[in-house]
Amino acid sequence: MIPDVSVFHPSKPPELPDSPPPIAIEILSPDDRFSVVEAKLEEYREWGVPHVWLVDPESQRFYALERTLQPVETLPIPELGIEVRPSDIFE
Repeated sequence: MIPDVSVFHPSKPPELPDSPPPIAIEILSPDDRFSVVEAKLEEYREWGVPHVWLVDPESQRFYALERTLQPVETLPIPELGIEVRPSDIFE
């Protein structure tokens, strides 16, 4: 499985990464079935991705997979001192 967006830090991964990225993001499309997307997110978590997020452009909302998928106000990356807000990516 390949996330819509993968963030690797501090170095660029090989063409086909053999270890999980620190961040995996799925972008919800209008034709996506939520149960299928949620299952993909669970697979990323099982692979060892520490930050697993879902972005819904339609509602301009963020979700983070903790124990379950939860709506969140921001997407924090404490290790890098970064916090992404909806206003950072949506007009």
